[in-house]
Amino acid sequence: MQDQIDGKTRITYGLGNASSGIKESAFSVFLIFYYTQVVGISASLAGFAVFCSLVVDAISDPLIGHWSDRLRSRWGRRHPFMYASIVPLALSFYFLFNPPEGIDSQFGFAWLLVFAVSVRLWISFYLIPSTAMIAEMTSNYHERTKLVSLRGLFAWGGGIGMSFMAYSFLFTATDAYPDGRLNPTAYETYGFIGALALVISITISSIGTHHLIPFLDKRIPKDQKSLGFFTEFHSIFKTSAFRILFFAMLIGSVTNGVLDTLRLFINTYFWGFTSSQLSILLIGTVGGVVVAFAGIKFFSARIEKKPLAIIFMTITVISYTLPILLRLIGWMPENGTNALLVLIILATAASAIGGFGAAALGASMLADVVDIHHLHSGSRLEGMHFSSFTFSAKATTGIGGFVAGIALDVIQFPTKAEPGTVSEATIFALGGMNALIIGVTLGISLLILFRYPIDKKQHSDVVNLLNLKKQPPL
Repeated sequence: MQDQIDGKTRITYGLGNASSGIKESAFSVFLIFYYTQVVGISASLAGFAVFCSLVVDAISDPLIGHWSDRLRSRWGRRHPFMYASIVPLALSFYFLFNPPEGIDSQFGFAWLLVFAVSVRLWISFYLIPSTAMIAEMTSNYHERTKLVSLRGLFAWGGGIGMSFMAYSFLFTATDAYPDGRLNPTAYETYGFIGALALVISITISSIGTHHLIPFLDKRIPKDQKSLGFFTEFHSIFKTSAFRILFFAMLIGSVTNGVLDTLRLFINTYFWGFTSSQLSILLIGTVGGVVVAFAGIKFFSARIEKKPLAIIFMTITVISYTLPILLRLIGWMPENGTNALLVLIILATAASAIGGFGAAALGASMLADVVDIHHLHSGSRLEGMHFSSFTFSAKATTGIGGFVAGIALDVIQFPTKAEPGTVSEATIFALGGMNALIIGVTLGISLLILFRYPIDKKQHSDVVNLLNLKKQPPL
């Protein structure tokens, strides 16, 4: 374990997390919109398929983490999984957006279910071992924040890049499809480009961190050999700091899932933006991520992780809900005006700042929890701990997508709806439902996070005690 990580290793390590952004952008923004408005299955059925894939994750993610913690090979514990994920993940992603033409609703549901499960499974083979490396690469309190911030930057960059490419070059108007967001061919190309980007990001990251293998922890403590999967899974939940962080991240991720799933519906039907305007809207996201990435280094050196995370989450709540609430009471500019576009760009930037900062600090705090668990139990279970983090992140599209799908059917939002054809009452219900769900769930997540107990001094004491345990007796 090293105190500081060199810049090249940070970049190659972070680049692999672009795969998370690519996958999350596809699942959160485009997947349910595509299967409801293009393929033609109901929103609740599409949401249920995505939810079922999350149920599989709930079983597979901890198993992958457990397997990764215990694997012994000449390539260490983590890299064999990372390399194995590349090809099947790319193929699964491609076929997810390339179903056979003319499929009915039942076949469409089955196709979505099979390949959503496959994408989630193989992204777990990369993300869980890769993310678990954070706690092994360095014990430095602030270095961990730098690492997860850079990974977050690449994750957002991957998602934003795919969205910009789709809005600017794929979803353009044609004679057959005046609104390119309803063009099936555009999604076929999107699937191919996404698969290629996944291969590139994971391959470069895996090869670029291969030299770390000799320095990563490969030992199984003597008292850990008798532990089985369920014992280890139970042991990490016995740590109160882990339980608090897990449920705060889980609820926050579900909230983001609802938001991201409904974002394209909100932007298309509620705000009335065109595809070209949506690509301009990404300026706010890019600006927000850059500001958050630069600011988190400055503020994390001066403010404890928990209060800083609470600040970021509060920014998220306000920026998500305020514009919609103002529109519902008639205090926002009319659709189609430049003033509206500018205001939503600013709100998007604020939400990106909050989302990026909260996610980065959550991962850094989880790495600290691993050390607490190690001190109390004698076991280092990075894979098990970080499988919970990847699971909560994927709840974004699983539970969040399921909730959003049900909500769309509750308000009877139509499938294959051309912009401008949806009733004002339905659009009003879409905005109100979105603001209500996000405000309530993020508020609950904030209340849970207030109970997180670890600060810099406590973590420093834990690291010192762990170092004393490693020293041979005199």
